Amino acid sequence: MTKEQLSAVIGHNIRRLRRAEGFTQAELAEMVDRDASTVTNIEGGKRLIGVDLLYRLAEVFSVSVDTLLQPKEKSTPLASINSMLTGQSDAALAHLEPIIRTWLSEYGDPKPPARRKK
Repeated sequence: MTKEQLSAVIGHNIRRLRRAEGFTQAELAEMVDRDASTVTNIEGGKRLIGVDLLYRLAEVFSVSVDTLLQPKEKSTPLASINSMLTGQSDAALAHLEPIIRTWLSEYGDPKPPARRKK
């Protein structure tokens, strides 16, 4: 992927997430301590952002950095879930584990995918 293509993918993902959250470009810019014109240029694919801003945007949208870097069709829900759980205390995760187990037993796939034979 070229630098221009990466800028376009990141810009598209940020625009999609911003709109889904109902933020204006000015509101998002304020959340990450930037000018609204910076958000406009990022969303338009005219500006490649640094790691620090990429990380801050991922935090704002509660997604993984990988979610911002990948074309939409390559993003995975698991990466987003992992991002939301990262940084949670052991106590919070311990409370969540039985909830996830119950949900999976009730609504999860009835049969897990077959493992590949070695």
